[in-house]
Amino acid sequence: MGVSRQGYKKIGTHHHIFSHIEWEMIGYKVQVNAKNQEFIWAEKETILEKYPIPGAFIPFRKKI
Repeated sequence: MGVSRQGYKKIGTHHHIFSHIEWEMIGYKVQVNAKNQEFIWAEKETILEKYPIPGAFIPFRKKI
C-alpha cells in the first residue's frame, strides 16, 4: 500500500461483541517510512476533533 513498516509494537487485545458478532481484536502501534496519500494521517491530539472512532476501537485509542 505504498508504505514499509519501520517497527511495530502490540498495544493490547480487546473482545468486542457487536449484535451477534464477536470480534477478537489485537491492536498494534506501527511506524512507517512514508505517508501514503490514500490514508488519513492525523495527529493524536486532533484526531477526535475531525474523525469519529467507532466504540469498538476505544480501548486501543486510550493506549496510544
